[in-house]
Parts: sequence; structure tokens; C-alpha cells
Amino acid sequence: MKQTDGATASPLILLAEDNEDIAVATCSYLKAAGFQVLHATDGAMAIDMAVEHSPDLILMDIQMPGVDGLEAMERLRKIPENYETPIIAVTGLARQLDAKRCSDAGATECICKPYRMGDLVKSIRKILDQRASV
Repeated sequence: MKQTDGATASPLILLAEDNEDIAVATCSYLKAAGFQVLHATDGAMAIDMAVEHSPDLILMDIQMPGVDGLEAMERLRKIPENYETPIIAVTGLARQLDAKRCSDAGATECICKPYRMGDLVKSIRKILDQRASV
């Protein structure tokens, strides 16, 4: 979590999601849960925003146009500043292969759509708490 003048700021979440309805709902819920949220509509934009803003966590949809989530995660893991940034991969395909592919690409965790917003927030907080205690 970022420090601002001695106070801890709300964690910054970067949401990479091309479906506008899902993005609006997720951003609204995360903001209501106390997070700051940035939204990227594809993998290339997510990479650029991650480099520029250094989010505390990235929520990465796997199936996006152009640079998909798997490629974006692989690229992010090659950037020293983003090497350890937690990434939750989001997939609509609930196959074991997808979880392995996400992990191989650099995901910290993989969740399947549809997911419950409350469960998503619990996963985010758990990952951020683990990082804070290291």
C-alpha cells in the first residue's frame, strides 16, 4: 500500500477487463470496498498503466482483444518494477489447463467467471495482507 504523508493510502487496483458491463460493476464494487481503481480495456493498456502507476494488485482478464491477459502477464513479469506485483487472473473458462496456463504466465491466483464480488474482495485483501506481512 502506498504511503502519502505518513498515512497509508487505499490500495490501488488495476482492472484489465474489456467487457464494459463487468468493468463498471467491478470498479464500483471495489471502490465501495475502499480501493482505488484504474481500468484498462486491453492487455497493452494494462502494461502501460502498470508501469506508470505501480498498482498494489492487478486483476487481469485473460480473454481480451489484441494483447490478451496471458501475454500481458508474461510481459509484466519481465519488468523489474512489476515482477512481484500480485496478479489475479480472471478466466471465463473453468478448465484445469487455464489455471496452469495462468500460473505459468505469472498469475498469483486464478479465479473463474462468474465470481462473487465479496469473494473477489476477500481474495484481494488476503493477497495484500500477505504481502504487507512479508
